[in-house]
Amino acid sequence: MDNTKKLDQAACAIKTERRYHLDALPLPILRPERGPEKNVHGDLVLKNLGQGYLWSGDGDIPLVGGRVVVRMNGLGAGKVIGYFIEHGWLGVEVKLENAPAWHKQQTKGTEHAGKALVFGAEIDA
Repeated sequence: MDNTKKLDQAACAIKTERRYHLDALPLPILRPERGPEKNVHGDLVLKNLGQGYLWSGDGDIPLVGGRVVVRMNGLGAGKVIGYFIEHGWLGVEVKLENAPAWHKQQTKGTEHAGKALVFGAEIDA
């Protein structure tokens, strides 16, 4: 098998991979690079999807134990307790300090109780 085919297979594996509850950062981590090609919707295509795990946040990736504010759905502040991968994108698992009542109700009795899986663009570190 030639190297190009091996790289294509590795890229495909990264794009479809799902892993949760990671204690350490998976490598490599990249910032998304767009275009110049466009998809059928006219959006710039990510050039480096499949070459590593992409971080959508503007800032640095928070470390386990670090405090973040989850802006998505107004979930509020919490502590990073791990990482996850979905379809080539890196996210953080956050233990919320004071989850909204609706979130507590939705996650009651599950492994996600009081926690949120969010991507970099959804938090302030």
